Amino acid sequence: MAWFCHYLLVLLLTVNGFLITDKFLLNKRPGRTLVLGGGIYDDNNTEIYETIVRLAGGANQAKLGIVLAASGDFNATCTFYFNIFMNMYHARSIYCIPINVNTTSGNSDPHVIDEIKQQTGIFFAGGEPESVIESLFFKNHIPSPALLAIKEMFNAGILVSGSSAGAECMPSAVMAWGGTGSSYNALQFGTYEGSEVSDRDYQLYDKDGGVGLLDGFIIDAHFSERGREGRLIRLLSDTRHLHHGTDWGFGIDEDTAIVITNVGTEDEKAEVIFKRAPFISIKFPYQNGHLYVTP
Repeated sequence: MAWFCHYLLVLLLTVNGFLITDKFLLNKRPGRTLVLGGGIYDDNNTEIYETIVRLAGGANQAKLGIVLAASGDFNATCTFYFNIFMNMYHARSIYCIPINVNTTSGNSDPHVIDEIKQQTGIFFAGGEPESVIESLFFKNHIPSPALLAIKEMFNAGILVSGSSAGAECMPSAVMAWGGTGSSYNALQFGTYEGSEVSDRDYQLYDKDGGVGLLDGFIIDAHFSERGREGRLIRLLSDTRHLHHGTDWGFGIDEDTAIVITNVGTEDEKAEVIFKRAPFISIKFPYQNGHLYVTP
């Protein structure tokens, strides 16, 4: 078990132990901003949903493009998020981006790309993270015009957010996918590059990483609920030597989200929010081996 002795950091973003009285407020979005949830299931999680709408422009102003590439049911998932963001949290409009594994032609459609550029926020829905890669990339991990448009808008300052697989696919680091989601399989049998092993009972990963909006981390969702601590530690250890490997990982619980501002700069900072509770603020530079958690 020599892999276990490597120096690794896994930050657990859970509701346990973090109770700070300050109210989460971010009146102005600084720099590039991500809101990444570990699986947002409660429709009444106002702390997260209102944050997404607010950072995308505010009630009656936010125009949200929903990336449904990870979902196995395009229409049902589109309807679900339309009801939440329009009817409950009062976004101005919802555009369900018509790209998935069955309609990959949409990733080069000029009309789709133009619609993406009209949005003030992008939300990646949950499902299977590998389907996001299959839908938004060409062969050899070449980004499609649709993904390039999302990145262009992100760099220009619009919010990008996601839940579950929609959060797991965000980093440029190796991306976890497949498997039963259990730590047991990962610890017992190791992790495998997805293009080399087709058995989904094993813990798989994409060596080329996710969509590349966040550097330096692997993200795992449904973290405490599915006992994924062991699988994230094993994945970090098994892949840290790869080109897209890293020593750092975030595990995010359900109905919990991390808000990362000034992405990719020296002022990069994160705040953790969750239902019916305050937040914690995380200041890192992770590049020098330190992580600061402050009220």
